[in-house]
Amino acid sequence: MHREYRVESLPASVFKVGGEILDHLTELGYEDKDLFNIRLIVDELCSNAVIHGNGSDPEKMLTIRLEADSRKARIAVEDEGEGFDYTAVQDPRDDHLLRRPHGRGLFLIRTFADEVEFRDPGNCITITYIRGKHEKQKVIGLHSWILNDVVVFEVLDRTTPEIAESLLREAGQKLSEGLLLIIVDLRRCREAESEFVSALSRLNRDLRDRGGRLAVCQKKVAPVFRSDAKIGDPALEIVEDLDDALRRLGQRK
Repeated sequence: MHREYRVESLPASVFKVGGEILDHLTELGYEDKDLFNIRLIVDELCSNAVIHGNGSDPEKMLTIRLEADSRKARIAVEDEGEGFDYTAVQDPRDDHLLRRPHGRGLFLIRTFADEVEFRDPGNCITITYIRGKHEKQKVIGLHSWILNDVVVFEVLDRTTPEIAESLLREAGQKLSEGLLLIIVDLRRCREAESEFVSALSRLNRDLRDRGGRLAVCQKKVAPVFRSDAKIGDPALEIVEDLDDALRRLGQRK
């Protein structure tokens, strides 16, 4: 199923499209739990595009695309704004942001979608949602998203063996799709357990064997790894922020 909509930057217009998307997915057999999650994602995508992308200007348009079958749905929302630096978005769970009444949209989108893809200059976001997967629940603590052709895996707290296993499984899927540039973001981690370090080393070797590259991003204060650490063979590339990781992989100047 393929559908494309061009609508004004008006709440009523985008709300109507959201309802039509749910109707199409209902016809494909999506159940209430999936429809609730997808509605939340679409509402957040459109709200961000209308308010932040098009500046609530009704003369500017949104393009909303749906590609779906009975197994998964891909939804893209594109605005006519100048885009934004998606690598600089702050985490709403940080202590100094907890009381802020806004800024949670992208976090919710990443939480409920199975894949989030950003394209420069940042005025189009595409999500993939896999039907029924959320009944089994994704591994808590590992998010993945795409910046241009770079896959970013964000570890949210501890690097448990379950997280290590999930990282290798999901990264292997990306490799099979031809995505050979990967960043593992450890900026919210306090330490790296041995199973996870082994998983990183294995992933690094697999990527190098296929002509790809891996960069590990960590915080500057109390980092997971020492700046002079030599981990794995070949050694992991360890950097201090996401922008630096993108530069190392040739995606930023």
